[in-house]
Order: sequence, then structure tokens, then C-alpha cells
Amino acid sequence: MLLIVLLVVTGLAQTAPGRGLLRSAGFTGPTGSYSELAFGSPADLPHELFPGTALPPLPFMVHNVTGGTRTYHWTVELDGSKNEHGSKSEHRVAEGQATLLDQGSIMITPEGRVTCAGGPVRVTVRLDRQYSIGYHATCASGGTGRQA
Repeated sequence: MLLIVLLVVTGLAQTAPGRGLLRSAGFTGPTGSYSELAFGSPADLPHELFPGTALPPLPFMVHNVTGGTRTYHWTVELDGSKNEHGSKSEHRVAEGQATLLDQGSIMITPEGRVTCAGGPVRVTVRLDRQYSIGYHATCASGGTGRQA
């Protein structure tokens, strides 16, 4: 009999309604609350950026698992490139916000202009100053390169 009860409880725990029922009955605690941030297609991220052109596609996904509706503020920054005066700087090239219901997700493709002056650069997506993802690229020097 105990084995049957364990099998039923285990089966219930595998479904969302079952987890809610077990949580209501006090058998399990609340699930963790978190936000998820990830590049949509990491293998396709541009590794060469051209100053003065449109920001190439950098799609990223935001997923809300906080238990309620949440508004996220995001930025895209180019860090470590040299500015027109030759010193390293940080440039915010795109920003925006997205409001998501609990369990909601959105794919964002930011729009902006590339502002860098040659050399290595880190492309960083920040979410509410709390989370970030990024990768390294190269800012082409001289001219505007190809047009995007």
C-alpha cells in the first residue's frame, strides 16, 4: 500500500497541477524564483563590428520565472574599444524594456549603431544591472566597412 501511495505522489509531482497540489498540502516548498537571459543563437553572433553601421543582429531571450509580472530594463554595451580620443570606453549602443507575465519569455533583437574605433571589444547585454551575458568581438578600424 505504501508503495502505491509513493507511486501516485511521484506521478503527481511530475505535472504542474500535481506540484501545485503537493505545495498546497505542505509536502513541497515553493519553487525557486529567477530570470533567465541567453543569446538566441550564440553560434551566429557577429565577431566583427564595423563603426558607424547598424548594429548587426544580436538576438537575446529573456524568460520570467519570478512568480509575477515583471518589467525588465536591458542595455547593449560595447566595452573596451577605443573612443575617438584613444582611451578605452564603454558605449551603450541600444536599450529598452520588456514587461513579461510569469513564465513569459521574449526574443529581443536590439537596434542601434556600432560605436567603436578599432580593436578588441566586449559586447555585453545587461538586464536590470543584475544579469549580463556577453562575448568578445573585433571592431574594424578605418572607415565604416560594409554597410548593414
